Amino acid sequence: MKRRYTVSGLVALAMLTASLLTGCSEQEPILLPAPTQSATTPALKPYSISSQDGDEQFTSVYHSRTVDLRVALPYEGCTVQLLPTTDEEVGAITDKLEHFTHLGAFTLLPEECRTTEWVDDAEDPLIKHLKVALTGIEDLDYGYYVLPIKVQAAEYTMSHYILVNRLGDVVPLGEATKRLPPDLLGGPERTEPMKMVAYVETNNYDIRNYGNLILTGSRLPVFDFIVLFAANMNYDAVEGRRYISFNDKLQPIVQHPEIYIKPLTDRGIKVIVDILPNHQGVGYNNFQSYEEALDFAKEAKMWTDKLGIDGWDVDEEYAEYWKLPTLETSEMSALWMVKAFKEVMPDKLITHYEFNSPFSADLTDEDGKSAKDYVDYSWSDYNVTGLSFIDMPKLRYGNRSIEANSSWQVAGAASSARAVLSSGLGLFMYFNLNPEALHNGSQIGYLSEVTKIFYGESCDFVGPLYKGPAK
Repeated sequence: MKRRYTVSGLVALAMLTASLLTGCSEQEPILLPAPTQSATTPALKPYSISSQDGDEQFTSVYHSRTVDLRVALPYEGCTVQLLPTTDEEVGAITDKLEHFTHLGAFTLLPEECRTTEWVDDAEDPLIKHLKVALTGIEDLDYGYYVLPIKVQAAEYTMSHYILVNRLGDVVPLGEATKRLPPDLLGGPERTEPMKMVAYVETNNYDIRNYGNLILTGSRLPVFDFIVLFAANMNYDAVEGRRYISFNDKLQPIVQHPEIYIKPLTDRGIKVIVDILPNHQGVGYNNFQSYEEALDFAKEAKMWTDKLGIDGWDVDEEYAEYWKLPTLETSEMSALWMVKAFKEVMPDKLITHYEFNSPFSADLTDEDGKSAKDYVDYSWSDYNVTGLSFIDMPKLRYGNRSIEANSSWQVAGAASSARAVLSSGLGLFMYFNLNPEALHNGSQIGYLSEVTKIFYGESCDFVGPLYKGPAK
């Protein structure tokens, strides 16, 4: 997965750390590349280092693996060597990391956890590969580690930083995939593993805890989607326009997405933000035109880029339309909104909580598209047993969602999981699982019953129990 470094702190870090490691005669600043959706690795400028996905500044690692660094040479046949990093340089690097990432204390990765090997590129004589084998990561204490890579090529010196986040023994989704259900319930048409969704009430719990839930054998994350509940759709009466608002509990996440969101997306988990009307007279049913929806979508894109999230969730509740009677409701309104979101952010997801849905399955826009053509995934209200209200395909829908504040629903989730699977559906949603109950073991058994049905594996809570930003 393409890593996103859109956070100003990390960009500042990239520029500041470029001057920390000096070489024989010239230090080329290595700036963080702009976010890109390209699947190809960009061409490297001479005397620079890039990781497998094209990032020139950092590689984030969560478990033992080999990191392939592509070193671009200034000219063919020049001398290349790996230089040691002095204690003074390491101290400067860790100080900068702690200051600009806000993640906490960084320490140097122990020498016994790394070995390096140079490999020539058979296709390009101006590229050499530095294979950095990281071992024993799972045996380290929880915390943040850094391995500075300092390379001299001819008269040039360049640097790259491998950040080891020892916060749980997790294999990111994308490096491996979950298994199909053990007994292929739902028939041979099931071509994808079940996807699990966790809604998190950010007023109550820290979203990072849900990334610490992993399958016991494969070490993959339990949850494919984590939905932040919720940002609000508010109304500015002076400007006469709606906007996205984040309450005080969401502010730490908004201010420091590198702390709260990036550890989840680095695990391959899709992070979605729920947009909930907020008792102010605006909701999904009263956009006045496609142009108004497009304006709202452009603001959402700004937040998408800032936060590094994967999409937005449609959740029609608490609009109280009577408070703004001058804004007429329209059956086309919600369809305008999702069409606008896809126009502005075609690579991002739209999900939908099918409670009080603002969509109609048979309503189409001027392009002949209905809601299911714009919505990527949806799931039902609690204990709803029917098919999708908006006629979503089975593998993109899930019913019998679990209200985790109800102990009997948590305890009975395995029965619901079997029903969802045998119906040929593709998703299973939990709302507000209690991380402390999962961490202390009192509820992990119930969740394991579900993961055994879906993947043939139990699950564990690994890593620290986070208690912020919601306290």
